Parts: sequence; structure tokens; C-alpha cells
Amino acid sequence: MAQENKDSKWEGKSTAELRSITAKQLLPLFEDFCTIHKWVPALDSEKCRHVEGAFGELGLIRYCVFTEQSSSALSNGTDKAPTKWCNEKLLSMDPVQRTLSYEWSFVSDPVEGMQLEDFRGFAESTLKTVAEGMGTYLFLVDKENKDSKWEGNSSEDLRGITAEQLWPLFEDFCIIHKWVPALDSEKCRHVEGAFGEPGLIRYCVFKEQSSSALSNGTDKAPTKWCNEKLLSMDPVQRTLSYEVTENNLGFKSYVGNVKVIEIDGGCKIEWSFIADPVEGMQLEDLRGFLESNLKTVAEGMRKELQAAGN
Repeated sequence: MAQENKDSKWEGKSTAELRSITAKQLLPLFEDFCTIHKWVPALDSEKCRHVEGAFGELGLIRYCVFTEQSSSALSNGTDKAPTKWCNEKLLSMDPVQRTLSYEWSFVSDPVEGMQLEDFRGFAESTLKTVAEGMGTYLFLVDKENKDSKWEGNSSEDLRGITAEQLWPLFEDFCIIHKWVPALDSEKCRHVEGAFGEPGLIRYCVFKEQSSSALSNGTDKAPTKWCNEKLLSMDPVQRTLSYEVTENNLGFKSYVGNVKVIEIDGGCKIEWSFIADPVEGMQLEDLRGFLESNLKTVAEGMRKELQAAGN
């Protein structure tokens, strides 16, 4: 057995299951390759760090340093053992298949002073600790999402365009589909109410592709739609607020606020929301949706005003 350890590669593999947590939820914690120390108590979180390379790219290197107690254990309990450390290099990452090449399996040359089974045991116990830590973290995040309101905000600057120029495009509440490519401009419409008055309702319908994306890529997903009701509008302060009423997006309560602010050399759009948690959706997904939509809206409005000025 000892001769086999020295003459051949060591190999090992371990698995752990996390109930009630999806692969989609878990993957980002592994994707953030250089924060592994958050989940491994044996590592010194103050000394572990990113060495080089870009997030998610091949060649990304993390530096892992073991705590003094762990270094001693890895040296068979030797007192004042030298600090144990290693550099780990990302070889591959596939977010679709949810795999990365530095995984909880290993192939290595034999290590002097260590038995293969000790190394396998170390990998197995570390994986259990990582899984437990990640599971607890995701449980707490999910609980926080369910127990509290969701909030998000985003802003976008438009240089060379004044707040006075931009505001009328928001003031015309029922033409939002002109600036959001995800919406079906042929189906979106005014439902009821007077221009600029509280109670004005617009009907927003998402395109087939956007509806599928909002249903996590489900084929032939039902068309997504919502009614949005104007709650207030102040043309002096250039602010408006609205709420999502009837919808099939999963919103039980959603209030959005838009403000156009004059800044040096242009203006700024501030868009925020407060909502009840949405089943099947993560808060960060909704924040990301708002941020990407605002960028698209801002760019569309910029082009409209520039074209009108020419």
C-alpha cells in the first residue's frame, strides 16, 4: 500500500447534497472563486486573497492560507509548524453546466508524510463544511427576502441633455414601451385615466422572448403582462410614482419611483422600487432587471432627443 501511494497518482472524490437549495442559487458562491475562505474555517480569511486574473476567466488564481491550528494539523500535530498555503488556479468554468475544473475531486502526486486516506478525509470534511456554510448562508438570505420588503434603486446620467428636455418623455406615462425593447409596443396601451393625473393606468405586455426569460427560460411561457397605475406626478420636482396592480409577474405589491435631476452637464434619472418578495425570483434578479432596463430606457430617450434636435 505504501509503495502504491508513492508510485501512482492520488485520486479522490466527495459529494454533499443540499436540500431545498437550487443549483442556480448555489453556483454563484462557487463562481466567486476567490472567496472560498468564507466557507472553509480552516483557512485564514484575513490572508487569503485574489492573486491575478479576471473573475470567471481561466487563469484566475487564488491564494489560500491555513490558520495556525490547521497548519499544525496538516503537519501531523507538529508544534510551531510552518504556515501552510497554496495557490489554486482556475482551469475551466461552465456556468451552463455549473462546473469548474477546480472541484471537489483531486488528482495529485503523493505527499511525503501524509497518507492518501488522510488526504481524502481532509477533502471530504472540507466539502461538508463548505456545503453547510453555503447552505446556512443561502437559507438566511432566503429568509431575509421573505421576511422583509424588497428594495432597489438605480441611476443613469445623460450628458448633454437637460432635465427639462428629458422630463416630458416620462410625463407621457403611457408610452414607456417606446424605451423598453422587452415590451411589445403593438400591444402596450393606455387603459384608463387622464394624462398626468393620478389613477392613469397603462397596460404593459412583454414580448414572447422576454416572457420566456421572466419564466426562467421556460419554453412556451405564458405572455407576461401587468397594469401600472400612476400614483403621483410632480412636474416641478420632476418625480412620479406608480404601482403594479393586476399582473401575472408574481407581484403582490410593487411601487416604483422615478426622479429626473439636473446635474452639471446634463441630467440624471433615479429609479427605485419597493416590493413584496416574489416567489421563484431572487431580489438580485429584480435589481438587475431594473438596472438593465434603466440603461436601455436612458439610451432610447437619449437617441430620441438627439434625433429631435437634428
